[in-house]
Amino acid sequence: MSLLRAVIRTTAVGALRDQTWAQERVSDSSMTPIAQAVYGGPAKPYILVYTDRDDISPVQAKAELYNGQNRLLQLTMEIGVASAIRDPSGKLNIQIANTDEGMELACDIVQAQALAALIGNPQSAWGEVFKQLTRKVHRVLTVRGGQSGQGVKYSARRVIVVLSTIFDAVPGEVLLDNHPINKFIAMAKSNPFLHVLDTANVIQPLLTNINAPSWRQAQAFLGLDAEAVKILNPDGTPLPVPLFETPPYDPFPAPGTPDEYVPSVKDMTLMDDDNPEQEWPPLEPQYHDYD
Repeated sequence: MSLLRAVIRTTAVGALRDQTWAQERVSDSSMTPIAQAVYGGPAKPYILVYTDRDDISPVQAKAELYNGQNRLLQLTMEIGVASAIRDPSGKLNIQIANTDEGMELACDIVQAQALAALIGNPQSAWGEVFKQLTRKVHRVLTVRGGQSGQGVKYSARRVIVVLSTIFDAVPGEVLLDNHPINKFIAMAKSNPFLHVLDTANVIQPLLTNINAPSWRQAQAFLGLDAEAVKILNPDGTPLPVPLFETPPYDPFPAPGTPDEYVPSVKDMTLMDDDNPEQEWPPLEPQYHDYD
């Protein structure tokens, strides 16, 4: 499973709570906000958050499986306005808000508030963790939904944020205290929203507490078998053959220690060693006649 996908989705819920006209009516893949919106009073906006497609495109076979740069995750927010009405018999019916200009404007405003809560609000602690979990937002797609027929009228908006993520956690990696996933768990425990704390309690036991050697973590990140990672020889990898280090040459070995002969030049002369008394004929001058 991808721990990061669940963390990003739940962090988005925390960032959206009480930051838009939907107020606390924000939920993770649940219809609870609609129930909260329809009972009592006029039509109220709500937001449903879920993750759609999660595409990973490795650059080289298995080597980039955990690399969030090669990942396109679709975080989807469904924004709508709902209310409850009673028919003449007294039966309670759920009605999604009419498609008038006021409700369209409400969807526009909630969408702008939602994007600001995730990305643009520098004062949001949840939004700060969300931005640390995501590497880049590639595009934002908005689809309008509506229906008028069979006694049902509604106006809704689907906002799809396509993003890349940080590296997902690999087996044997102990996350640092300031890692965004650990920040999410700490914030969820201090802010026990509906489902947010539940997600943190499920994810925390899945994080490994056994710190594997660095070469094992590299093996997991790259998707390599044991022999292949030994060929790469990252730091700490046990080599297939032992290493023998040659000691540096000692010019003054201890008595009895075998030593190799090192030639040295003591003196050098330019004279002919065979017959130093040999007389050489004088050099004849060279004349050149240039016309």
